Amino acid sequence: MKKGISIWMLLMVFAVGFTACSEDDPVEEIAVDEKGIIGNWEATDISAILTNLGYDDMLYANFKEDQTYEVKSYIAGVEYKLVGTFTQKKDAATGLWEITLNQTSMNGAPSEITSKGIFEIKKTTPVSLWYEVAQTNPEISGVFPPTAEAGFGSTSGGAWGETNIQKYVKTTE
Repeated sequence: MKKGISIWMLLMVFAVGFTACSEDDPVEEIAVDEKGIIGNWEATDISAILTNLGYDDMLYANFKEDQTYEVKSYIAGVEYKLVGTFTQKKDAATGLWEITLNQTSMNGAPSEITSKGIFEIKKTTPVSLWYEVAQTNPEISGVFPPTAEAGFGSTSGGAWGETNIQKYVKTTE
């Protein structure tokens, strides 16, 4: 079960970074849709796949401007802390963002897992995030990441439908 947990951990990775400024620092306003996943996020729907793997409904992600992330998830009340780096790029044709996550540790122990996928920032109140990723390294037989071109529900060529889509709201911390 522990191996299954680490293999699927990145299916849920999200996050947002928060940058503090003093009152004297100039503040540059950047539209939320141009910052991508940067910020703090709290899950509102962690996906059927994660629920079936035993994840509790609590999942918090912090994606920082320095392209690092930290995700806290819970399985039977036990916290799992995932740390790594990410890259993101907005697909001009679809408006969806593509993301690559490189996990470097889980609960402080080295962990090398790469996941790829897509996300979309929705300008709702509060701002929301739809997120779908799949592990690519180490490879899982029959698992392929979703693509911006194919859209949400395209993990493994659509084999899982919408069961791999996670939903979040933006938080201040």
